[in-house]
Amino acid sequence: MPEQPSLAAAIRFSVTGLIESLHAFLAWNLVLVLATTVVVYALTLSNLALLLVPFLAPLACGLGRLATVASRGDHVALRTALPGIRHRFWTKVGLGAAQAVLLLLAILNLFVAPAMGGLFAALSMATSVYLAGTAVAFGLIGWTLVCDPARESVPLGRLARLSLVVLLRHPLAALFLLVVAALTAVAVYQLVVPSLFLPAMVVLLTARYVIPAADELPALRG
Repeated sequence: MPEQPSLAAAIRFSVTGLIESLHAFLAWNLVLVLATTVVVYALTLSNLALLLVPFLAPLACGLGRLATVASRGDHVALRTALPGIRHRFWTKVGLGAAQAVLLLLAILNLFVAPAMGGLFAALSMATSVYLAGTAVAFGLIGWTLVCDPARESVPLGRLARLSLVVLLRHPLAALFLLVVAALTAVAVYQLVVPSLFLPAMVVLLTARYVIPAADELPALRG
């Protein structure tokens, strides 16, 4: 019988899971933070560095692989992350590029829309915020399933449908995960110390909720 998704259990696991496999999560968390820092610095030098952004996706999937394996109760080590980076590497780069473009368009619209003025501008900005939030929430679920070793052979189209069903069945939980991810992004951007462990905790939290939520759907389990 599949385990029931629980935010309370997921929150506890984000702490205990990190502590139990501290060396692996901190090491790959640091790799991701350093890579992101390099890309952000490169963006200050040239807009061409935008081409590097999608390559952060496979690195993030390495951390996601650790979290999904741990969420299933299996032991994780440093090498556990490697298949998460290698498997479907170019597909992950493509998905990362698509998500980055979607978010960039939404953000640009937030700056352009006010110049139009009136009700249309307000509606346009509200739509951009909604679409960006939905895309991130869907992405949190979708990337978790992509990183799940139990679903490595499942076609991406089926994973996308499964992600949508999980999102629609658990909208409040998805909103909670979205808010946590947003607050984490702000904290990581402003402070150095939280960046060393908060991303790993968010990935653990998401995996511990999403995996049971997906596994409880037998027809789409994969």
